[in-house]
Amino acid sequence: MKISEFIKHAGTTRDTVRHYEMLGLIKPEWVQGRRDYTDKQLSDMDAIMEMKSMGLELKEIQMIVSLKSERGCGSGALIEGVINKLTDQFTALLREEERLRQSRQAIEAVLHELRSLHAQNAKEQPTP
Repeated sequence: MKISEFIKHAGTTRDTVRHYEMLGLIKPEWVQGRRDYTDKQLSDMDAIMEMKSMGLELKEIQMIVSLKSERGCGSGALIEGVINKLTDQFTALLREEERLRQSRQAIEAVLHELRSLHAQNAKEQPTP
């Protein structure tokens, strides 16, 4: 399929596809001097989008794609690499979640104080 059809199926943009090609994440077939995208590239794009949705960066995705092409889809090295990257991402998300929880609590405390102060000021204001 041509790139226009591919981007419709993949739900992405031409620039994104070209960028991923440049990074070696998507490798279309070449037919008569033109790129031809197949279900394999759609599957690769789905996997890339899923990894991105988990918070993996393109460099990390490149490493995983490289391991897959070097060692094969079910290889121990690939599985171990994916486990390591996802474990790192999971740990980072836990830290971020804790940071956000602390920020939320601090904001809630300040809001509570400000609302109390506002209510006191409203009571102290004489009504005309």
